[in-house]
Amino acid sequence: MNLFETVKAAVHPRMAAERYELPIQQGSMTCCPFHADRTPSMKLNEDYFYCFGCGAHGDVIDLAARLFGLSGYDASKKLAADFGIAGQKPSILARLQRGASQAEAERRCFRVLGDYLRILQDWKTNCAPQSPEDAIDPRYAEACHMLERIENMLDILTCGTPKERAEVVADLQKDDRLMRMEARNRQLREDDPFLADKLCGEIEGIFLWCLEGLRRLQANNFRFTESSQTKANREADNVLLFLRSEGYIRLKADSAIPSAALYGIYTMWCSDNAYKPRSARTVSMTLKKHADEFGLEHDNHIQNALGKRVNGFWGIEALVAPPVV
Repeated sequence: MNLFETVKAAVHPRMAAERYELPIQQGSMTCCPFHADRTPSMKLNEDYFYCFGCGAHGDVIDLAARLFGLSGYDASKKLAADFGIAGQKPSILARLQRGASQAEAERRCFRVLGDYLRILQDWKTNCAPQSPEDAIDPRYAEACHMLERIENMLDILTCGTPKERAEVVADLQKDDRLMRMEARNRQLREDDPFLADKLCGEIEGIFLWCLEGLRRLQANNFRFTESSQTKANREADNVLLFLRSEGYIRLKADSAIPSAALYGIYTMWCSDNAYKPRSARTVSMTLKKHADEFGLEHDNHIQNALGKRVNGFWGIEALVAPPVV
């Protein structure tokens, strides 16, 4: 790759804006430095910027060139110097930061879509008309219209190619759709002020349901049965779901973790979520295969808790301690 391609592969507009101290607002918006902008009107996308006020647009090189009054080539050299891109190759840290940024965007989309999917499933079950004469509840209509589309988007984020996942993320980030969906999900999940009254009205049914469950448990010698969903989870190839999970690890470019510690946390996540863990070798091979997508870097010289150099990965930070074996 030439210098222009190398810089654009390693640095995206938001990274440059943060480096050059443009204040970033929610939704990757910032005040445009190219006109008198009082409210943020410049959108910093993955590969380009665009100002809705003055129409300024371009890639990361164009952004640096306009900020500092440089030619495209000089702007490329400045970006290369500022981001440690030596010999026309992106630094490991720059590549990890770019990959981690995309992976974090995918995780956020997966979480928000998953919340919306659960809301739609609840509406389709509980808001369905009980007879042909009943009026159609708008929530039931929305569930029927949106369920399949949301499921397809979640499938792509889970199993799609990098290009397909990037297209889903870009579509959700367009016009702040993801931010609006997230805000609506929060509003819909707010506490129901009449929940206590509803529960009191159903208390007899709740008690009978609990009693029936206890009888089934006694008849099964107090062994819990396994649902079809739990069985599917247990048999799934779940390493990528683990990478997108929250609360156990997070993608962080300048962090490293030994393979043994990472596998321990992975097995803990599998146990907590009713998944069957894959072998350590399978997990390692999957991480290497998808390293570029998640901003990971395999390394044979990562220091473990005992100070020894072992196999591991750059780009992952542990949020919990691995189980002691």
